[in-house]
Amino acid sequence: MMNKTLNLFMALSAVAITACSSMDVSSSEALEGNYPKDFTVEAYLSVHPELAGLQIQDLIKAHNDSLMLESEAIAADTAAFFADTASLHQIYVNPYFAGYSEELWVEDWTPNVISETVCGLDTTYVTVKPDTLKALKVWLGEITYDAAGKIIRVEGFSDSLKTEPVAFDIDGVLNTIVNRSPSNTGTVVDSTDCKVVETRTEGEIPKDKRRRLVNFNFNDNLLDLVELESLLQNDLNMDVIALQFIMYGQSHGWAYRICTDEEKNNPVQTETYPAVKLYCDDDGIIREIAE
Repeated sequence: MMNKTLNLFMALSAVAITACSSMDVSSSEALEGNYPKDFTVEAYLSVHPELAGLQIQDLIKAHNDSLMLESEAIAADTAAFFADTASLHQIYVNPYFAGYSEELWVEDWTPNVISETVCGLDTTYVTVKPDTLKALKVWLGEITYDAAGKIIRVEGFSDSLKTEPVAFDIDGVLNTIVNRSPSNTGTVVDSTDCKVVETRTEGEIPKDKRRRLVNFNFNDNLLDLVELESLLQNDLNMDVIALQFIMYGQSHGWAYRICTDEEKNNPVQTETYPAVKLYCDDDGIIREIAE
């Protein structure tokens, strides 16, 4: 399982691994006495699989850079990489590759339903200005015109729910239409005719995760999962991973193995982790190892 602070760890680990890569075998052997007595690189990697992911990403980047492919070819291969959802799923959840959880995979691919309230439009209202009152909208029931086409009476409602009937004789003195033009009728939301419309969008991998996943794509090979598993089994530099513990992990309180049953009662690591102490992993809880 990826640590909650994996993004920070990965950035720092990348620096540490780069430094470690410059060390030769004799330097590695000289540091052997600095490891805990029961340290194994396999156990350390099982607690911090992201270290393998970092190496694998570097190897793939070097491989892809050496190809010097045209952008069109890269785009086509990338599209095929994301279209193969069966392989993508395995890369997504494998802790040694992208390292996301199965729960996040399900969440990403769950269709999203967006609900929106949509109301009908009532296009028949006018604004009437009574002599002694503020102007108000009248949702119309009926408009009466004289022979010249002039509005002489407005009947309707004072609210959009059409519960309060009103009527005005339009004489230009006591009651006036605010605008004497075709624009004196308007469009408003009719709250008596509203409904909920649901828009369904299919699930997909978010952009931030796509940016991470694409680092595990070989630009010249459609069998990415096969190639990744081969790298994991055959091409990891285990000396570099072991050196990372000495050069970075130990001084930053990284657990180097799983806790034993007895150690699961040991004190939990605090925010201040002395470099002289060693730590184990109790299902994501970092505990001190008794001296």
